[in-house]
Amino acid sequence: MDHTDVLKSIGLAARARKVVFGSALTLESVSLKKTVLVLMAKDASENTKKRVLRCCVENNTEHQALGCDGGTLAHALGKNKPLAVIGITDENLSVLIKRKLGDINDNNASLMTFSESEV
Repeated sequence: MDHTDVLKSIGLAARARKVVFGSALTLESVSLKKTVLVLMAKDASENTKKRVLRCCVENNTEHQALGCDGGTLAHALGKNKPLAVIGITDENLSVLIKRKLGDINDNNASLMTFSESEV
């Protein structure tokens, strides 16, 4: 379960200023159709997961859960406080991150996707 490549790619997106931090800003960005991919930490609360999933489904935005916790995600982005949700606003960077997530999934690591039935 090595997420270093995914976290490095997310860090690259953050340095390029193509990341929206936090659930409130991410949901706003999804509603405005500016976010291409939404990523959630595995320790995000159930309420947060439901709100994010509902917003992503309504706005036809891709969403995936990461196999790392909010503290690890925040550390990769240079933040001090844990992050439950981030949004990627660049199409090319989202393709890179999804490719890295697919590689992890192929290696039997914990990649979780949420279905509409969880709303």
